Amino acid sequence: MKSKRILLMKDILLEAAKRCRVLYDKEIIVKYKAPNNPVSNIDVEMNDLIKQGIRKYFPDDNWCSEEDPFQKNNSKFTWIVDPIDGTRSLIKKIPEFTVSMALMYESEIVAGGVINPITKESWFVGEESNVTDLMDQSIIRRKSQKDILVSYSQEKSDLDQLKGMGSIALRMCKIVSGEGLAAISLRYIHSWDIAAAYIIAKKANLVITNCKGEAIMFEDLYKKINGVVVSLRDEHREILDAIGQRRI
Repeated sequence: MKSKRILLMKDILLEAAKRCRVLYDKEIIVKYKAPNNPVSNIDVEMNDLIKQGIRKYFPDDNWCSEEDPFQKNNSKFTWIVDPIDGTRSLIKKIPEFTVSMALMYESEIVAGGVINPITKESWFVGEESNVTDLMDQSIIRRKSQKDILVSYSQEKSDLDQLKGMGSIALRMCKIVSGEGLAAISLRYIHSWDIAAAYIIAKKANLVITNCKGEAIMFEDLYKKINGVVVSLRDEHREILDAIGQRRI
């Protein structure tokens, strides 16, 4: 049954990205869930599209999304979804946002997909061990650039290596492709922000920890995670030290 869900994930991600491109060219309606926490009409529509696509075939699966309360149905399968990661970039019409979906079996993430709807870049991990895009083309890691990808608010630092970018899921996947040395988020984040990118980075043999160097667990999907650091093994300790010394 995993394989059917994994194939469905691919189809839904491609459909969501296609619909997102249509909405992106129109007026974006913004509301605020809380101060400094915007949500757009595109976030809501992507959430509904993904949820309906899953419910059509697997109505009893558990559902965890940024835009919905947790729906636990005692299934062994849980979908962890961020309909739009990088809403602020979306609102500003900066193409640095993603649609992210992960599938958890019991307490283990077994598949994940991330797509940038505008650039059409995508990363995917299913039952195979290698990372591909949604068209099943292998992701070839380029010679790693030296940039450390951070949020725009973190970009103001003494380190010249820091490069601002929107979505944390996008930043993590860019490291998988070799488009940076590391991806970092220093703020507390949620499971849906990184679940899909986490399994993709893990399958690419990158090191993933929180900002204290601790393993990231997904046992409690609503417990906030103390940031994330993704890098090659050789650089990870040095980056954690820089965070501890507040140089990042």
